[in-house]
Amino acid sequence: MTSMMAFEDKSNEAVEVPTPGASMEEDAGFLLIALVVSLRSRDPSTQVGALVTDACGHILSSGFNRLSRGLDETSAGYRRDGAWLGTKYPYMLCAELDALLSCAGSDLRDHRLYTTLHPCHLCAKAIVEKGIGEVVYLEDKYPDKDFRIAAGRILAAAGVKARRPSVPWSADVVRALIRAARRE
Repeated sequence: MTSMMAFEDKSNEAVEVPTPGASMEEDAGFLLIALVVSLRSRDPSTQVGALVTDACGHILSSGFNRLSRGLDETSAGYRRDGAWLGTKYPYMLCAELDALLSCAGSDLRDHRLYTTLHPCHLCAKAIVEKGIGEVVYLEDKYPDKDFRIAAGRILAAAGVKARRPSVPWSADVVRALIRAARRE
C-alpha cells in the first residue's frame, strides 16, 4: 500500500495523495516483472532482468542479460569457464546496463532500478553515472566475490541506496511456472 500524504484542496477538504517511495507490494510487483523480463535471456546459467522506474512508479525501460548486438551463440556462446576471451563475460550486456541504455532520459536522478540480481561493479558505475537513487534487488548470488564487494562500495560511496526486500514468493518457483506455461 502506498503511503499517503494529506493536503488541502481549494475547498479546504483534506485529500489523500500518494507520496513517492515504494511499498513492499510495489517492490514485489516490480521484481516479479523484472523476473519475467529475465526469461528473455538466452543465457542458460544466469538469467537477469531489470527495470527502471521513475519517482511515480512508472516503468521507463526494461533490460535482460544478453550477448551484445552482432554476436550470436556460435561466435561467443555462453561458456563460463576457460580463458576469459573464450567465455561469455567480455561479450555479455548486463540486464541493468541494457535497461539504462534503453531508457529515454539521460538524467535518471531519483529514479529506481529493480533487478533480479545485485548489480556487478561495471553496472554499479553506470547506475551512479545515470543518477539512479535506489537499487532494489531480488537475489545476491555472489556476496563474497570482489566484483560484488566493489559494486556495493561504489553504490554506497555515491549515496545510492541498495536493498533486498522480502517477497512473498520464490524466484525459482516463478521461473519454473513461467517456463512450464511456455511449453503448453
